[in-house]
Amino acid sequence: MSTRLIYYEVLGVNKNSTQEEVKRAYVKLARRYHPDKNPGNEEAERKFREASEAYEVLSDPEKRKLYDESGVKGVRDSGFFGFNTIEDIFNRFEDIFGKFGNFFGKGRDNVVMVRVDQDTIEKIDQLVDAGICKSRSESASFLIDEGIKACSELFAKINDKLRQIQHLKNELKDIIADELDDDFAENL
Repeated sequence: MSTRLIYYEVLGVNKNSTQEEVKRAYVKLARRYHPDKNPGNEEAERKFREASEAYEVLSDPEKRKLYDESGVKGVRDSGFFGFNTIEDIFNRFEDIFGKFGNFFGKGRDNVVMVRVDQDTIEKIDQLVDAGICKSRSESASFLIDEGIKACSELFAKINDKLRQIQHLKNELKDIIADELDDDFAENL
C-alpha cells in the first residue's frame, strides 16, 4: 500500500462521491489499465494496482471512514496493506471482473467462471472464514476437487456394480447352458 496515494484522486472522484460513483470510476480505470488489455505494460499494471487499492478502501464504508479520518495509516492499522499480486485483485473483486465477461479478450490463464447457487457461495465463504482456504478461488478449487473425488468414488462403485452384474450374467449363462442345449445358451 502506497503512503503517498490519494485515493480520491486516483479514482478521479471527490470525497462526497457515492458508492456507485466510486464503483463506476473504478470499473472505467480497471478496463483501461487491465493487464490483459496491456500485456507487459508496467505503467498500466501500476495504475491498475493503484486503482484497485483505492477502490478497496473507498468502496468499504469502514475503511473509507478510517481513511478520511486518519489517512493510509488508519487503514493500515485496520489490517489492510494492499494487494500482493494481480491475482489477489481478481480474487477480491471477482464480482466486478466476472461482470466484464470477455471484455478483455483472451481472459485470465487457468481461470474458469462458473455460476453457483447461494448454498455453494456460503460453503465457499465458510472454508475461507474457517481458515481452511485463503481465498474464495482457493475455496472453490477445493470444493471442485472434493466434487471430482466424490464423482470418482461414485464411478468406481458403479463400475464395481457393473462388474458384479456381468459376473452374475455369466453365472446365469452357465446355469442355463447346463440345463439347456449349448446353442440356445450362446444366444443369451
